[in-house]
Amino acid sequence: MKKLILCLCIAVLASCSHMNSNDHPAPQRSLDDKKLLSIATGGKSGPYYAIGKEMSQIFSETGEYAANVQSSGGTAENLSLLKEEKAELAFAMLDIASLAYKGEGAFKEPAKNLRSLATLYTNVVQVVTLPKTEIKSLSDLKGKKIGIGAKGSGVEINALTILKGYGIERLDIDAEYLSYRESIEQLKSGAIDAAFVTSGLPNPAVTELLQSERIVILPIELERLKTEGIQTDYLTDITIPKGVYQNDQDIQTVGVQNILLVSKKLPDHTVYELTKILNEKKQVLIDAHPAMSGFHEENAVYTGPIPMHPGALKFYSKKNVRQNR
Repeated sequence: MKKLILCLCIAVLASCSHMNSNDHPAPQRSLDDKKLLSIATGGKSGPYYAIGKEMSQIFSETGEYAANVQSSGGTAENLSLLKEEKAELAFAMLDIASLAYKGEGAFKEPAKNLRSLATLYTNVVQVVTLPKTEIKSLSDLKGKKIGIGAKGSGVEINALTILKGYGIERLDIDAEYLSYRESIEQLKSGAIDAAFVTSGLPNPAVTELLQSERIVILPIELERLKTEGIQTDYLTDITIPKGVYQNDQDIQTVGVQNILLVSKKLPDHTVYELTKILNEKKQVLIDAHPAMSGFHEENAVYTGPIPMHPGALKFYSKKNVRQNR
């Protein structure tokens, strides 16, 4: 598995930079004698939210947890919510979470409180445009109005890094900070020329656009990014299969793993039970969003530099799954 180290400093992420480890245990939040679990996800039109909502339901159905789902701006905000103990679980892109853990890029101090519960599935970088724009490749995006995700989001970082690999700097585009749904709506109206959508396949907002428009997904070449000196340690080659978006052929692009994070202070027995529930209810999560079909025990333990929580490690050890970070 390849790893991505993105050293792009974005000021908006600075609020997440002081994520120091705290060795003093704290009791888990509770509500009406049930353990409170708040799951930080993403925008309501993306896979994070759909999957997180289903997770909250299956955790609550045990009768032991009072779980809820929080919509958010994505990885950066989720890291802050976890740090501020406003969430017990958080979805994140592995590249950004790794930067936070190591205190690199925009993160001034290492977030040694972060622990992994599982790596879930691959986020696919989807650069969406319409035939009428006559945009054929990423190189054509210079001088265009582009939706690059919410400000400070992992989508933004991925977008600017990939554009740089195609010779396009931030000042070479008219960047619009938009959610998935806002990007797709503005693409449809002609307010923007293209949009970066970094999410699991398929993205609901992109699928909805297909009801009224033909779309074009621009290819991304990992080897070109490497040739241009872009650090791609956490990126991997990904193919968008024929037919996912009514495309008549496979489309080459890149992807990055998604990881489900917890604080190291969350009790071992709680994390063990949550890990067990997720694995037992895998099909329910796939029904919530097909991207979760990529969730397997063997892949779940790949967490980059971020240690697995002892509770999760105990579950996978019992399954004879070894962690190779």
